[in-house]
Amino acid sequence: MALTCVKSRILRRRKPFRRPAPTENRAGRIFSSARQTVLKTTMDKAMALAHLALAERHIARGYEHLASQTRIVANLENAGHDTAMAQSLLETFRDIQRIHLADRDRIKRELAAFPCHS
Repeated sequence: MALTCVKSRILRRRKPFRRPAPTENRAGRIFSSARQTVLKTTMDKAMALAHLALAERHIARGYEHLASQTRIVANLENAGHDTAMAQSLLETFRDIQRIHLADRDRIKRELAAFPCHS
């Protein structure tokens, strides 16, 4: 019981964390810490590059799925079977591929916005 009382008194005495006020550099740009900014930019850029690699893998796999499903539709047509379900799946694959391509393009635009020095 005494330990809880001491702990609560210590916690009440702690001052809340306050982020240091930003300052201006000679160019008039506000910054809090050049090192923090470089680290954050580097980490963000590294994350964006990882996402770009993942998007590229998704696109490559998507093209494989499209080719495979196109062959399946053609085989079904040649055999005289109903292709409605296979065609629907092919359209779904095309929609997904468009989403992957748009995602990759968005990531590339984000990467282009990063400063060159990082």
